[in-house]
Amino acid sequence: MRIVHLLNSSKYSGAENVVITIIKNMPAADSYYVSPKGAIEETLKYHGIQYYGVEKLSIKEIKRMLNELKPDIIHAHDFTASMMAALAAKKRMISHLHNNPPWIQHYGLKSWGFLASTLRYRRILTVSNSIQNEYVFGKILRKKISMIGNPINMQEIIAKSCLPSATEKNYDIAFIGRLTAPKDPFLFLEVIKRIKQKKNNIQVCMIGSGELDHQVKQKSRELNVSDNIDFLGFLENPYSILKQSRLLLITSKWEGFGLVAVEALALGKPVVASKVGGLKDILNQNCGYLCTECGQMVDACLELLENQNLYLQKSTYALERAEKLDNIERYMNTIKQLYDMESITS
Repeated sequence: MRIVHLLNSSKYSGAENVVITIIKNMPAADSYYVSPKGAIEETLKYHGIQYYGVEKLSIKEIKRMLNELKPDIIHAHDFTASMMAALAAKKRMISHLHNNPPWIQHYGLKSWGFLASTLRYRRILTVSNSIQNEYVFGKILRKKISMIGNPINMQEIIAKSCLPSATEKNYDIAFIGRLTAPKDPFLFLEVIKRIKQKKNNIQVCMIGSGELDHQVKQKSRELNVSDNIDFLGFLENPYSILKQSRLLLITSKWEGFGLVAVEALALGKPVVASKVGGLKDILNQNCGYLCTECGQMVDACLELLENQNLYLQKSTYALERAEKLDNIERYMNTIKQLYDMESITS
């Protein structure tokens, strides 16, 4: 069975991590990762995954790729890749949505365009209920949508956290994510600024890169927190540093799932996060905090940094919550069954 995973991003992030996990856990399939050329190539090479790069994701390039690879199954990830594949391919496919961008909440060209493209999808997979609930046409598509979450392998996360770290330093607060607008790294810096006013020696790391890299570093200097933050860039294995951190702070404007939150819980780290998207299904008051504004994030972080008994309690519940979310075997069985159905009906 030859499977093509189609993505519109050339960099590594949440959806890319999920695709890599699916491919690695399905060795019997002949899987290809297809996306625009870029930094993702090094990550795929590291994992030994077959890659087909295109200059840009266009109908012409997708058709050329399909003619060369002749896949049995097209598994398109997120809205753009799904819509482009629907226009380029002659066969029905799987659309896999990892995110819930704000435009899905309104009637517009994109939301209508995606609805039209769903005629070509045999199944629509989502990583959280928030995607269907927020999409203006979600009720229309409810019979086609399956919420499958994200693949979580606790043992793999724990094992990677024990590998050598990029630094021996311990941190109070960690940020892990691409430096892009949806992750709102500027809100993260504002929270750190306010915490520093009460805890001057706060130690922070930011793991990730992106188009806002320069602006974020500049803003950290303007807010006088640059001396408190280590900018570590993209790391293939951030888990060892996450293990050396006291807590994870997520300031995202929106999140389809919020995989990094589960990864933190698996290491016994409480999570302070925006009350958005899939994070609302992952976190609760026992293992962290869901916040709606900057002040709440500041108070939550300070509580976890200053109250050792509270921290230990939430750390214990974090591990318990992660165990309940550990689903790699169930997840892969669901994907395999879906592929088997596709191969029969194609």
